Amino acid sequence: MPFFGNKKLIILAFILILVISVVPQISFGYGFKGNAAQDYGAIDISMHLNGAVLLKNYSGNMTVMVTFKLRNETYLQNYLGNISDPGSHYFHRYINRSEFTDLFGPSKVFYNRATDYLCGFNLSGMEIFQDRVSIVITAPARTIASIFNSDIGLYESDGRIFYSIENQPSLPRWMAQNVSYISGLDNFTENVAYMHSNMYNSPERENTVPLDGYPAPVNIGNAQYIYGSDLQVAYDEQTLLNMTYPANEVVATILWSGQYNGPDTSTPYGYLINGTLLGPFDPADIYAYYNYTLPSWEHHPKVTAVPLDGAPGPGPLASYDTSGAVGENTLDLEMVGSTAPGATIFNVYTPATNENVDQSLAFILNPNSSYPQLNDVKVISNSWGGPEYNDTAWYEYLQEAQARGISVLASSGDSGDNPGSSMYVQSNYPGDWLEFPSSMAYNNFGVTAVG
Repeated sequence: MPFFGNKKLIILAFILILVISVVPQISFGYGFKGNAAQDYGAIDISMHLNGAVLLKNYSGNMTVMVTFKLRNETYLQNYLGNISDPGSHYFHRYINRSEFTDLFGPSKVFYNRATDYLCGFNLSGMEIFQDRVSIVITAPARTIASIFNSDIGLYESDGRIFYSIENQPSLPRWMAQNVSYISGLDNFTENVAYMHSNMYNSPERENTVPLDGYPAPVNIGNAQYIYGSDLQVAYDEQTLLNMTYPANEVVATILWSGQYNGPDTSTPYGYLINGTLLGPFDPADIYAYYNYTLPSWEHHPKVTAVPLDGAPGPGPLASYDTSGAVGENTLDLEMVGSTAPGATIFNVYTPATNENVDQSLAFILNPNSSYPQLNDVKVISNSWGGPEYNDTAWYEYLQEAQARGISVLASSGDSGDNPGSSMYVQSNYPGDWLEFPSSMAYNNFGVTAVG
């Protein structure tokens, strides 16, 4: 289908939001490059174990995602080239998930064998996907260690505590030769969220008179605060909105839940202890923002939280987040909903202690029956980033997204090429300023980087 109309409006909405904000994230995964039963990963585990002190064996639960290689890769690349070529008869002739699975997904025989093999261990949970590209398992660390033939330790490095496998993972030869990537074998992560000021109900704004249905801009000191509805005006979005509202469009955002770190405290909504996981946003804040800032005649968006791996649901406790993730989730949803009024927005997230963005991407492309409308997703937004590395799980899923006509956007970061910037997220390669996942762009598919 041609790239115009409502989808163009959705894309504009996400370009605006991604320019505004990004959450840096660092995570590591393990890839298999050959046919050997044991092979070395795309990321050397010595990068985060170097200088770390082993405290003890890790005994908690872990969630791990195993991603498999696609089939018919040459045919797939030719197809992706044709649907991206305006001169091709197949230009924008996308396929659906079922067609993609039949043509390019791992075979049903192999996928069932892999599922049966993993079920033979003491798992506490398993998630399989319709496209057969990945399997997600949850189990105690000792079980994960047995599956991947590596001890898992609890480490301390520079004051940070994390768990990690101690050796490169290994699997049976028949399985290893079809594995593209493994994520979740460590939680060596660093996250920073850039908080925003929730100014929709500020005294300065409440005292202003709306201009043509839009709240008047607010100037505080030498700064003018920008709201989603202001961006409609700044980018002349009304021209598109006069033709149609994206009332039937579906958008997904990827991030993680909030977390409270601080002294034990009592709140009107429950008791908090240090390390308590919190929901990703407070729905009351989101809808109050829409009610106050959007013109009265515009469709209001619908926001749905999609917690994975037991992440907590949204609610007022989210306002006690100290990690910054709630501020970022809130900003994402406010800006997306304001620049794509009427759209349905799914906030897909894992717990703050297990920021498995690979799993979130897999779920968006393969939602379960609890979120049927997510099957119609048109755009996936990522307001986060980390040092560049090659996550081959994303490589596989980005090909699927392109084949199905789904746009994936990601912030290119806030530091430019300045390593002295407070927004700089470090680098895995000398002189490399790119950030994952915005760096995962290829000739005929991949992420659209914004920033």
